[in-house]
Amino acid sequence: MAKEFEEEKIKLKDILTDKVISIEHIGSTSVKGLAAKPIIDIALGVTELDAVIDFIEPLQKIGYVFVCHKEFPE
Repeated sequence: MAKEFEEEKIKLKDILTDKVISIEHIGSTSVKGLAAKPIIDIALGVTELDAVIDFIEPLQKIGYVFVCHKEFPE
């Protein structure tokens, strides 16, 4: 999964602005040898939390799906 994460990280860097300060591989797939579901968990570090709303459309264009949770409407 490390290779797949690195490929995804490149895509994310290409479409997201300089407001992203880090892109990290987290979760069970980031631990070599640990059994995990084939889903890569990615955390983005940002300079301003309000900026993430601007990421929805560019991420949708490369196949990501925005899911709004009633508990966290924004």
